Amino acid sequence: SRTLPAGAVPPSSGIDVERATRYVLESRGFDGGFGLGPGQESHGGSTFTGLAALALMGTLRRLPQPQRTVRWCVERQVGGFQGRPNKDEDTCYSFWIGGS
Repeated sequence: SRTLPAGAVPPSSGIDVERATRYVLESRGFDGGFGLGPGQESHGGSTFTGLAALALMGTLRRLPQPQRTVRWCVERQVGGFQGRPNKDEDTCYSFWIGGS
């Protein structure tokens, strides 16, 4: 099997890239982070997976005002990293937020 470069979703995948992109972008909160779906609270893990999905579909450039998401991630560092505002830090969020 051959390895596809990042951002290359093969046409045979059956993924509706346009619909998937729209869903991910609609899952972005007012604060710049991503929730598990539209209207859901922003979270470190879902921010990572939302950004990764956009990157793998080759649609990350469609993220409006990416500095809002960068700011949301930077604001999660309060000594360690927290997954959501006003929550305790946890080492796992070093991965989720750092990877975002």
